[in-house]
Amino acid sequence: MLRLSNKGKRWCDHQRKNREYSSKDPLVIYHITLWCNSEQSQLPQNGKEKVSEAKSGRVKRSVLMIVTPTIPQSQAYHDFADQRTFFGIPNALNVISNFPFLIIGLIGLVLCFYPDDYFRFSLRGEKLGWTCFFVGVAAVAFGSSYYHLHPDDARLVWDRLPMTIAFTSIMAIFVIERIDEHKGTYSIVPLLLVGLVSILYWRQVLNFGLFVPCIVIPLMAILLPPMYTHSTYWLWAAGFYLLAKVEEAADKPIYSWTHHILSGHSIKHVCAAMVPVFLTLMLAKRSVQTERISLYKTWKISWTRSRGKGSEEESFECTYTNVALEEARYSRIGGVEIDYSVENS
Repeated sequence: MLRLSNKGKRWCDHQRKNREYSSKDPLVIYHITLWCNSEQSQLPQNGKEKVSEAKSGRVKRSVLMIVTPTIPQSQAYHDFADQRTFFGIPNALNVISNFPFLIIGLIGLVLCFYPDDYFRFSLRGEKLGWTCFFVGVAAVAFGSSYYHLHPDDARLVWDRLPMTIAFTSIMAIFVIERIDEHKGTYSIVPLLLVGLVSILYWRQVLNFGLFVPCIVIPLMAILLPPMYTHSTYWLWAAGFYLLAKVEEAADKPIYSWTHHILSGHSIKHVCAAMVPVFLTLMLAKRSVQTERISLYKTWKISWTRSRGKGSEEESFECTYTNVALEEARYSRIGGVEIDYSVENS
């Protein structure tokens, strides 16, 4: 018979109180026991055994993650402010407001390949990364609309999956353009798989994780030296995404402020669609930079120059020399011009 450690018992009691699942499940207890005991055990002194024990602990945690239930999404998340039905469509505005994602996603996909590489990609993995991004953007229209027709946990996965594809593609694009082309290209598929796993096992964590692009994308755009011009468009895109998340959080207050005309969630869809709009404009306008300098360094140089101009005083140096001055006087007598010159020094 397996004995559960005190730490494991407290964890099980907490889960039972939250009614997430029963701590009497023998499979769950077994893996919890392994995890708790591995945390409390003393590592051996031998270096090789330490490495082996650390790897074993990671394997146990991975198994525990697989056999335990997913973290449930709060049901209050599905209670949107605007639940009106128009033309037989439930939650109509939350559904229809996803249409801009389809338009900009299709435009981006077309321009990635026609007419004759309109975006002028310079690296091999860029086209693959941006193709995955625009596929994710277009898929948001279908996934989010499907979820908002009847919001629940099962449909929420299809709402978040396209967004995860788009975000992970952006991460790979940053690696391709600003760190290493080959590593970034090879990281596209692993990043997509990590995003899929995060949806399946950490639903509640992913809800918080969707705020991560608001922080990570601007930091990468500012600190990493770009290969192309117009990097400030990344900041505009991140700003609109942040605004969209604020509107999502203020769904019901905005619905009340607009006298039940528009909800925060419907406006959030429109603002979020501005993200691929700005990135598409960036792709159309940008060109390869001759010198790769990060936005941070550019701003730092500009700030230093602006401060220097305010403190510097202009100075002039004058040099005086003796120059011979020749005055010419002319007179005309009888049609003949006579020159009277006086030379002064």
